[in-house]
Amino acid sequence: MMKRFFVVCIAMVATMVSFISCSSDKDEVNVIEQLVGNYNMKATMSVVLENGEEQNVGTYETIVSIVQTTDSSVKLSIKSFGKDHYVMPDIEVIGVTVDKIVDGIALLRMVNFDAIHNSVVYDGTIQGSYSNGNLALTMSVQPGQMPYPINVVMKLK
Repeated sequence: MMKRFFVVCIAMVATMVSFISCSSDKDEVNVIEQLVGNYNMKATMSVVLENGEEQNVGTYETIVSIVQTTDSSVKLSIKSFGKDHYVMPDIEVIGVTVDKIVDGIALLRMVNFDAIHNSVVYDGTIQGSYSNGNLALTMSVQPGQMPYPINVVMKLK
C-alpha cells in the first residue's frame, strides 16, 4: 500500500513538472512574438573622452526592426542615424538571444556585431530589454581607428 502511494505521488509530481515546463516554453515564445515589429526610437549618442567622462553628441531618431529567427533569438536591424563625425551606419545583428525573466519581461542578451560604412569597420556590442511594449537598447561602438567608443542608448520616442 505504501509503495503504491509513493508511485502515485511520483506520477503526480512528474505531471505537474511537465505542465510547468510546457507553460514556460509557451510564455517564452509569446514574449518573442510580442517583441517582433518596428520601433521608432530616440538614440542618444555619447563619446567617451580621454579622461573617461562621457560627452553627449546628440539625440537622433532611428527605426529598429525585430524579426524572430528561432524559438529563442531575433535579428535586429537598425537604420542609420547621427550626423557629422558621429554617424552610425545601418546595422544588422543576427542571433540575439532573448531570455525571458518573468511574464512580459525579457532581456536581449549582449552580442557582438560589426558593420561597414565608407570602408570603416564599426565593431560593437548591443544588448537590451523589453517589457510591456517598451524596448530599450544599449550599444557601444568602436568606429575604425577612433580611440574611444561611442555609446548609444535607444528608447521609444
